[in-house]
Amino acid sequence: MNDSFAEMFHVTPDEDLPLLRELLAIDVMIPESTAFARGPAGDLSFVVPPLPMHWSRQGEMPWILRNGDFRQGQTALEIGAAWTCLQYAIAHRGVNVWSTDIDKPANGIARVNFVNHFFNANVDMHFEVCDVRDLPYNDGHFDRVYSVSTLEHLNGKADRAKAIEEMIRVLKPGGLLLLTMDVSLNP
Repeated sequence: MNDSFAEMFHVTPDEDLPLLRELLAIDVMIPESTAFARGPAGDLSFVVPPLPMHWSRQGEMPWILRNGDFRQGQTALEIGAAWTCLQYAIAHRGVNVWSTDIDKPANGIARVNFVNHFFNANVDMHFEVCDVRDLPYNDGHFDRVYSVSTLEHLNGKADRAKAIEEMIRVLKPGGLLLLTMDVSLNP
């Protein structure tokens, strides 16, 4: 791979490869997170939702794990979680995770995957369908609030600002807010 590609797309650094392998291992342990799908031309391809190998997830998910300082007994809120392997990797560290998404079917898949396959019985996970702009949690409730590629799906600066205000509101004083956002480099 040439340097310009690596600079342009921020290829996963070597020190994050163990974290990426951990995420992929969790994803493989949950059979419902893999599927075959037909493309527009009718071709059959293997799909691994939530596509942790997507170019942005290769950097975003390890970045959250590396910088989140997740510790046993903490509480964490994932915004726009769907059914990512990230929530399970964080829960596996002994963190109680609240997994939220505005999409009811995606949240349902996450709940079923947890009940059927999760491997850390000492951890509690909560699944909520809610809007990030109006979170149903008390002020200062969470040690960590994180969101991977969710903000870009909101309409405009005002909605993004309201979402960030809400995330800060539910974060404990001294807690960490971790946000990533896809940015297209194509015009």
